[in-house]
Amino acid sequence: LVQTFDMTHPYAGSDGCKACPNENSFSPRASPSVTSCLCNAGYFGNGSVCNGCPTDTYATLTDAVCISCPINTFSLAGSAALTACKCAAGLYGSEALNETCQLCPANSTSSLQHNRFESDCYCNAGFYGTPPTISCKECPGSNEYPWQSSHYCSCNAGYFGRPHLDKPCVPCPPDSTTTNSSQQRGQCSCNTGFYGNLDIGREECIKCPAHSAAPSRSLLLSACQCSIGYSAYPNPQALQRCSPCPPHSYTHTPSKCTCNQGFYASNISSSFSNSSSNASSSSSSSSDSNTSTFYCAPCIANSYNAFHSQDDVSACISCPRYSKSQRFNSTTILDCKCELGFFFDEVVLACSLCPTGSYGWPPHTSYGWPPNTSVTSDIAMETPGNTLNVSANSVVEATGGSCRLCPTNSYTADNITTDSSQCIACEADSFSSFAGEPCLCNAGYARQEGGACKLCSAGYFKPSRSRVSEPLAPCHRCPDNSSTTTNASRTSCQCVANFYGNGQLCGACPANSESLLGSVNRSTCICAAGFYGSVTEVMGQNSTEECQKCPANSSSAAGRAQEERQCECNIGFYSLFSTVSSLAAHNLSNGLTCASCPDWSSAAPNSTDLSNCSCLSGFYGLPSLQLECKHCGDNTKSSEGMNSQNTSCSCAVGYYASSFRGCKKCPTNSSTAADLNSVNSSLADCRCNRGFFGNPGAYDGHTKAC
Repeated sequence: LVQTFDMTHPYAGSDGCKACPNENSFSPRASPSVTSCLCNAGYFGNGSVCNGCPTDTYATLTDAVCISCPINTFSLAGSAALTACKCAAGLYGSEALNETCQLCPANSTSSLQHNRFESDCYCNAGFYGTPPTISCKECPGSNEYPWQSSHYCSCNAGYFGRPHLDKPCVPCPPDSTTTNSSQQRGQCSCNTGFYGNLDIGREECIKCPAHSAAPSRSLLLSACQCSIGYSAYPNPQALQRCSPCPPHSYTHTPSKCTCNQGFYASNISSSFSNSSSNASSSSSSSSDSNTSTFYCAPCIANSYNAFHSQDDVSACISCPRYSKSQRFNSTTILDCKCELGFFFDEVVLACSLCPTGSYGWPPHTSYGWPPNTSVTSDIAMETPGNTLNVSANSVVEATGGSCRLCPTNSYTADNITTDSSQCIACEADSFSSFAGEPCLCNAGYARQEGGACKLCSAGYFKPSRSRVSEPLAPCHRCPDNSSTTTNASRTSCQCVANFYGNGQLCGACPANSESLLGSVNRSTCICAAGFYGSVTEVMGQNSTEECQKCPANSSSAAGRAQEERQCECNIGFYSLFSTVSSLAAHNLSNGLTCASCPDWSSAAPNSTDLSNCSCLSGFYGLPSLQLECKHCGDNTKSSEGMNSQNTSCSCAVGYYASSFRGCKKCPTNSSTAADLNSVNSSLADCRCNRGFFGNPGAYDGHTKAC
């Protein structure tokens, strides 16, 4: 392909073709290598690097370097052929047609765009003719100036005439001018600041009155407009003089003064009017001392004017209701500050009462007028040449314009509140946190009609503070089978004991099971004491998942037994299995059988063998060895579990052994020191009580009563 080459084969397909490395280069069809790349016309180089030819040179596709244009010709940069070389200005001809560039005839020249033929040459400035047929000749006189390529001479700017008709150029009247080639006086026009119609007779240009001006080419006096700061009031259309605008005004439209923002137009006093009338008859040189027939007075306090105008006092707009302005000549409604207890709402452009729960700010103060103010009347006026006058010792009260929130836990009544001391503290067990909110009862409390906040009783709750829309929101009663743990509950209810759920819906635990207060899931229900089993989250399909009663003579603690074998034998009973192998078989069977201990014996709860049975107090024996429990005798006792022999029996205090089967009371006014063995004790163990003497149990038979 053209502009591509193949590094390996001159006839390779498109997959092997590569672009020449420079965007300004190309290659012939079927080029085998990069060396086949050549620079485009208008460029020079080796095909890999191509640069544009400079001005006044050219290069074709076959040229390796740029060739200079012939003498007296030029070309643009990047020219690609000899035809791009053109004759220079002032010459004519075409090198492309083997025509040598030649100079135009004397006093003539040519343009770069049109210079092929000699007839393309035209006369220089200040000369006239039609080369080559009529040679260029100089125009007569220094005030004449021909247009280029014109065939005759014409007048310069500021002159008029027909020199080609032997009518010489003459200057325009004073304070006027004209453009080139003007032929008549009427083509002259007055300069800026002058007016007149020069096409009428011998009329001249007249200067506009003092402090006024008119644009060039103005014909009438009405074209003169007063300068900035001056006006032709009261009749701008019949301008006779321009008077200075009064203080606090400016020229809003030509020849018309308007009062500044914050001021309004007012008529001057009669004495001032007379002096103005006298001034109008004086010369124009003294017009600077005369002013317009109105003056600008400031809008009084509590009013404003946001526009420039010549309107009367009606231009001053009163401040909105509940607002005041702190100064005269206010320019915007924002100068009107709301009174204390109100704030400015820029949406409705009005002062609104501070919301409930807030008070006006800043504190009530006053501002006096600045010094050097004279006293005239209660209405401030601005007279020409004087300063602002206000009433004696006049003050404008400072206003609010903003609201501050009452402190936390306080509120305001529904009236104008101008001070934080008017904020009322909330009652006990209530609070107020932000503007517009009354004191609301705390969580767990409810406001009684016309009374204070009262705590919610047990079984009732209020989870949060009352809403503004429900200041008397009551305590809520807990749903069925639910309650609260304490009074003044802030949280929702909980299911009572033996029920489960989220507090809003509580279900009963299965039969023979129980749960604690606040149980959430069914699985928190446990089998009651004396029952065994397992309660699941979802009710099962058979009764084995529910709680069943422990076997006869056995019991269990609540939630301790999931299987029957985990029940424990009651007091005085024992498991029938007494060997390890039989106990293992019992565990595998998950069953339980409790047998009663022999007569006059008992066993601790959860006893697993007959050996756990022991004689009751006052009896002796060994039940585990089939030795029945026997009574110790009258006036005797024994410790339970420590009574395998009769020696375990002992006489009570004050008794001694009289025989193997019983104990006998000591003589009167005597006793024993402690419990005595019922076998080894005797009368000799008796001693007189405190306060008595004798020997009731002498061994020598000489007993002596106490």
